[in-house]
Amino acid sequence: MENKKNLYQGRAFTLIELLVVVLIIGILTAVGVVAYNGFINASKVIVTKNNHNELIKFLKLQLSICELDGKIKLMSDANSLVVNQISCSTTGINNLTVYIVNHFQNLGYKNAFNNQESAITGIGRPQSKGQTYLGIDGNPSQSEITGRWWISTKISDDDKDTIWGFQTRN
Repeated sequence: MENKKNLYQGRAFTLIELLVVVLIIGILTAVGVVAYNGFINASKVIVTKNNHNELIKFLKLQLSICELDGKIKLMSDANSLVVNQISCSTTGINNLTVYIVNHFQNLGYKNAFNNQESAITGIGRPQSKGQTYLGIDGNPSQSEITGRWWISTKISDDDKDTIWGFQTRN
C-alpha cells in the first residue's frame, strides 16, 4: 500500500498550482480581449476612411468620364443592379448626387460600425458614425448642372472626428 502512495505522490498538481494556472489564463484572456477590441475598432476606422477616399476618387473619375464622353454609367436606381447611362449635360447635380449614393448602396458598401446601414449616404438622409455623407454646397435647383459636393465622414460620435473633402462639378 505504501508503494502505491509513494507512486502517486509528486505526480499530481496541488490545488494552489491549479489556481495559479487558472489565474494566469484569466489574466491573459482579459488582456487579449482588450487588445482584440482595440484592433477591431482600429480596423473599422480604417475601412471608414477608405470608403471616404473611394467616394472622392469615384467622383473625380466620373467627372473625368463626363468631360470625355458626356455620359457615365451608374446603378442609379435604388435597390437595383441595372446599370444606366446618365447624361452629364442634362442631369442636375441634385439628381446625380442621389444616383451616386444609390450606386454605392447597390454595390453593397456597408457601414463598418453598423452593417445594417450603408457606408455612403446623402441628401435628406441622416448620418451616423462610420458613414460618409455626400452633400451639395448651397441650394441648387433640380436642373442646375454645376456645383460643389462636400464629403463628410464621421469616424466617431464626436463631431471633431470628422473627415472632410470637396469636389467641384463644372
